[in-house]
Amino acid sequence: MPIGNMSAAKIHHSGGPADTTNSLKHLVNATHVASVMLAQTKQITPEILAPVFDAIKKFDCGEVGLMEPWHWTARKGEFLNSSNSLLSSKPPGLYYFHIAETSNFSIGIFIIPPGAQLPTHDHPKMSVISKVLFGSTKVKAYNWKNGVGDQVRGGPVSIHHDEILLNKGDIEYLLPDSGNIHRFSCIVNDEKVAQESNCENMLGCAVLDVILPPYNDNEGRHCVYYKEIVDANLGLCLKPVEPPEDFFVENLN
Repeated sequence: MPIGNMSAAKIHHSGGPADTTNSLKHLVNATHVASVMLAQTKQITPEILAPVFDAIKKFDCGEVGLMEPWHWTARKGEFLNSSNSLLSSKPPGLYYFHIAETSNFSIGIFIIPPGAQLPTHDHPKMSVISKVLFGSTKVKAYNWKNGVGDQVRGGPVSIHHDEILLNKGDIEYLLPDSGNIHRFSCIVNDEKVAQESNCENMLGCAVLDVILPPYNDNEGRHCVYYKEIVDANLGLCLKPVEPPEDFFVENLN
């Protein structure tokens, strides 16, 4: 979904940019090199993405001052103090932390509270590598059956994967022609703690997104949201829709 210029979700800005660490600089540099190669070749390959995968594996959210928001739970006194975290003064909600962006790539972190979703959306002509930094999330992804999506009318789709569970450290990726439409659904990351605390607001999850290239309406990379429908003749389809009215992402920068 759009970053910095979200055409559907509203973004509220607060605070300033964070300092980068050596590991973070490595991720930014590796992504920059890959994005330049992609811009030149116009074709994504494993060789282009390999250094980005290597860099994203080493990245930890603590490097940008983001820690698990234990104060969102009912038992905050029993867990690590998160007073120095980007989320220390924030209630449960959808947040985005911007890291870097050029005309060829963008990097940022989504924080999703329990029970919330990043609604089903697409990434036309784009590749995305995602890593769960804390918590757990379920991901459902789709492919256009004809290989090319129609952002105006929608169309028939097949399930690329159905509600797979990703935990901390897991990496998911999509390509222009593979799993390009997806949604993230946040779940309680520790059922035992949830049962003991009887608390609905648990940790949520944080997902690092590396996008090559970023959304750009002028270059035909516009984000569209969808909902599932079943057509009597076509079977499972996705229909373009407006995002939920209460879909709001606050920028932490």
